[in-house]
Amino acid sequence: MGRTSVQPAMMQLQDALAQAEAHLRNATELAGRPVGKEELLYMWDNQITALDNFLADSESVQDDKLKGLRAQLRETKKKLTDSVVAFEAQASGETAEGGEPSEAEWVESYMEQAKEMIALVKESLGQKIKSVQDLVQWEEPLAVVNGFLADSEPFQEKSRDLRKARSIVRLARKDLKASIEDVFTKWKAADRASGADGDDEDED
Repeated sequence: MGRTSVQPAMMQLQDALAQAEAHLRNATELAGRPVGKEELLYMWDNQITALDNFLADSESVQDDKLKGLRAQLRETKKKLTDSVVAFEAQASGETAEGGEPSEAEWVESYMEQAKEMIALVKESLGQKIKSVQDLVQWEEPLAVVNGFLADSEPFQEKSRDLRKARSIVRLARKDLKASIEDVFTKWKAADRASGADGDDEDED
């Protein structure tokens, strides 16, 4: 899995629009193809993760054009996910299950998942990370939380309790992202300092 990008606290509109259009181009191209081979499955998984990360990061940016692009990204993500599910079902000799849960069932499911997300962040932050090489221990849980936020967002207007639960998850996510940013920033500072020391030695 690629590194989860560390975004600013508030994504700027122009950045969000540019990223949305780029994600849509990449995802649409991939969504038009069948998975085909297991060794290529990572391409679909990585694209879905990228969409989840962007949808979670850009949720608070209010703009009609962006809203339309985000809706297209959701539709494209569903196509990507359906392709993965169909491939995995075929590979296991099973038939992909049909039928969608009801709106109420989705809300109930996301309410339960919200508790799991909060517990996941708490458990993840309990692991002390000192090296940038170990950040995957925080980045992978962050990607899971992003996926939950991306999937549950359309249902938050259906349930006041879900809106509150998602707000708590977003606060937990903020703490996790801040911890990742802190380690990454310290690593960059140390790297620059190391480079400066090397330049000084060359001058001696």
